[in-house]
Amino acid sequence: MLKAGGGSIINMSSGTSMAGDMQYTAYASSKGAVNTLTRYIATQYGRQGIRCNALIIGLVRTTGGKAQDHLPAPILKILEDNHATGKLGKPEDVAEFIRFLSGDDAVWITGQHLNIDGGFFAHLPTTGPIADFMAGIASNK
Repeated sequence: MLKAGGGSIINMSSGTSMAGDMQYTAYASSKGAVNTLTRYIATQYGRQGIRCNALIIGLVRTTGGKAQDHLPAPILKILEDNHATGKLGKPEDVAEFIRFLSGDDAVWITGQHLNIDGGFFAHLPTTGPIADFMAGIASNK
């Protein structure tokens, strides 16, 4: 990349690096390291034309992927309900953003952790349960 005069590095991270959970400690810690590495590369190589960003990717539905194969339906429902969009992502959602971030339209974006998660981390963790509670009150009127 240095010889070519620059380029774009896009690291894959995870929402597990952004908030604590009851499991996946080692995985989340490794993604936290990816986030730090992203900023260091952007800082050290930015003046040489190399951009580096990390995508904080949420749960994406894939054919034969983890979401469908390893999570019970009630857990998937909880996850969907806690996305601002009300749904999980598709591989195309991520691919389109990577295409943009790789191209010339994103030349001023570097050193960033960019959430592509359907708004999962856009709200407080209590938003979903409180909305459900309020809906229950409204339906009892």
